[in-house]
Amino acid sequence: MYAAASKLSKEDRLFLPPCQAAQGKNRSLTLCNRHLSYIPNHVASLSHLTTLNVRNNAIAELPPAIGELRKLTALDIGNNELSCLPTCLTACTLLAELRVGGNPLYSLDPVVIGSFEDLRILNIGACQLTELPATVGRLKSLEVLHLECNFVQYLPSEIGDAVNLREICASHNRLKRLPGSIGNLSRLTSLNVAQNQLRKIPRTIGKCTKLARLNVVLNQIASFPVEIMHLPLQQIDYTDNPLVRSVPRLEVGKTLDVLPLKEMTARLVLDDVRRRKYKARRLERENLDLYTLLTTATECGVCKTYFVTYCVECVMFMDLLAVFPKSGIKGNIPVQLLVCSRKCFFQQSSATPHYALLKPRGGIGEDDH
Repeated sequence: MYAAASKLSKEDRLFLPPCQAAQGKNRSLTLCNRHLSYIPNHVASLSHLTTLNVRNNAIAELPPAIGELRKLTALDIGNNELSCLPTCLTACTLLAELRVGGNPLYSLDPVVIGSFEDLRILNIGACQLTELPATVGRLKSLEVLHLECNFVQYLPSEIGDAVNLREICASHNRLKRLPGSIGNLSRLTSLNVAQNQLRKIPRTIGKCTKLARLNVVLNQIASFPVEIMHLPLQQIDYTDNPLVRSVPRLEVGKTLDVLPLKEMTARLVLDDVRRRKYKARRLERENLDLYTLLTTATECGVCKTYFVTYCVECVMFMDLLAVFPKSGIKGNIPVQLLVCSRKCFFQQSSATPHYALLKPRGGIGEDDH
């Protein structure tokens, strides 16, 4: 018997005792820092296992038997040597926590990542990823998403469909912009996008009505959207950004008094849509072109009418302590307001004399929304 036991691999010796002793009664198994190179197939006999933690080993792949753990709710395989998440994982339909950070995955299978309907916590940080699959939007129960320390340049617009998200940590990536759909995350309380390449924060962030913590340290942000003033922020970190410090009041001619025909037509159509109170879903079904126009339009910060590409940019300096007293942060940050005409600018300027910049501009980009 001793000779037979001596032939067992280290992995077998570690996994066999709980398999033999419990025969399906074990609920949790933790084998961290054991220098494991694989998980033996007889792990399938732990049919009642709900938690498996094999973090900090040298595991290069997961066996098909992992799919037999149908009651598994928490799986931590972080800091191993996995190059992919196998499709057998999709059989673990009760997974609520999946931690795979610190593996050289490079990419994620969209089918696998989008199959966990009950997933609440997903950690895919430091996996050398270049993109986040759009199927993340299928994770309707997802509350916490960690994807820090990767090489992701864009978050998919579908992330706005994961409406239960409360925390997003996407720091130390290469993000160039955030999708406007982030405004759909009305339960979001924490957003960390520090050390990226962001130039703007989308105006739709104002719809994240529970956002309490915002970290945008070390980006390329010059000003914040005025909608940030409506958030219940308790903590805002914004250092090491090329923020506008002072802006002289500029003279402006009648640039926006004569609009291009395309812009004038778009504004008239959008005004009619607003007055008739068309619902976006109805427009998407009945008139896709009009729906596209509506979703790319911007609302004037003063008269609330829509414009498409031509506007006037205003900048004011916001007293953080006055607007966010719970943050305890002193200082002023520049906030940007976009208005549709010179008339609206002067109306806003007289009401809020701190607005110091008057600049016509054209070509509103996606990251402005």
